[in-house]
Amino acid sequence: MTMWVLGIDLGGTKLTSALFNKEGDILARKTDTLGSLRGTEVGELIIERVSGIIRDVELEGGKIESIGISVPGISHIDTGRVWAPNIPDWEHYPLMDEMKAACPDIPLTIDSDRACYIMGEVWKGNAKGCRNAIFMAVGTGIGAGILINGEVANLVSLFNPEKIILGGGIFGPAIPLIPAIREEAVKWAQPVSINQVAIEQSGLGGEAGVYGAGYLALKSIS
Repeated sequence: MTMWVLGIDLGGTKLTSALFNKEGDILARKTDTLGSLRGTEVGELIIERVSGIIRDVELEGGKIESIGISVPGISHIDTGRVWAPNIPDWEHYPLMDEMKAACPDIPLTIDSDRACYIMGEVWKGNAKGCRNAIFMAVGTGIGAGILINGEVANLVSLFNPEKIILGGGIFGPAIPLIPAIREEAVKWAQPVSINQVAIEQSGLGGEAGVYGAGYLALKSIS
């Protein structure tokens, strides 16, 4: 029986699902627009999409071994509830309980989108081979100005990473500014640390979240 993992990337405006093999190849992928959906409607869409993929895989004689979900906010490990400020009525949404009820026999892990971004980059993006790396997401939750005024520097001094990966929903057009961002960071960061860190764009772009969700699923069973 062929074994796969399922990655689900929930954003503020869309839901992306991807079926991965253990090597990290995407075997099937679908994106749904959230539109005006809110609260339980978003939860129902996730369950509908996951249930459909499970059914299709089983019809082909395969099995989904684990599911990982990236959410645009905070996933509370103790309660399984999610806070997602960009999704109406998701202040304390019981996503874990709903998913366990829908697919009780499949291991499930939920984490924040930023955690999944860096996991995706470590697995299949520009942070491959790094032991210490940071993903700075520039989207509705972070302003690009924070990166330019040296906030990119405080993190360098504190964590001494090998790479800082820049990406997120609105970062794409700012890729040409990476040399200027580094130039500004050099002014404020601890000099030894900043000379040891590479600042790069995301290798996965908008796919970082769903790759990270897939890797999250894979890690839970490996």
